[in-house]
Amino acid sequence: MILSATPAIAEVRTNRTSNMSVTSGSWAVQALAANQTPTNSPYTITWAVNRGTAYSFFVFRNTGTFTVNGFEVSVTQAQTGGSGRPPDTTFGLCSNGTWNATTNTCSGTVVTVGTSANLVLNFTGLNLANGSELSMRATTKPNLQYTFTTTLSVSVGRAKLRNSVLVNS
Repeated sequence: MILSATPAIAEVRTNRTSNMSVTSGSWAVQALAANQTPTNSPYTITWAVNRGTAYSFFVFRNTGTFTVNGFEVSVTQAQTGGSGRPPDTTFGLCSNGTWNATTNTCSGTVVTVGTSANLVLNFTGLNLANGSELSMRATTKPNLQYTFTTTLSVSVGRAKLRNSVLVNS
């Protein structure tokens, strides 16, 4: 207990310093063919289906440095030949596994994400780390009247990033 203060005591201060490192990074998810190098452009599937159901296998890969909790995919279809409207495309996720393009089988659980010609797919509740992938399959029914493309444009909003973590505060 200090009963009186002298000028020397009044000048006593305590200083506490600590070092924190701050890093920057990026966030991005891309639709890519399996083992494809990232391209920074939309992913396009070209369909020329005249017999049976057609399949296209691809992945959504986190190509950024941050873990993401979710992302959106804008799907558009365009007719490239013939007449009529392109058939709907169905998107299936192989949850906790991967699609085998040779046998058309999923090593995990098949989850239908959406079906339409033009739609937005929302992926939420993820913990997709850098380099991690979601294994996908697109499916369309046969049509003898035309050929068409399905284009996937992926966007990740800032709100879809994993919450920051403060260490050694």
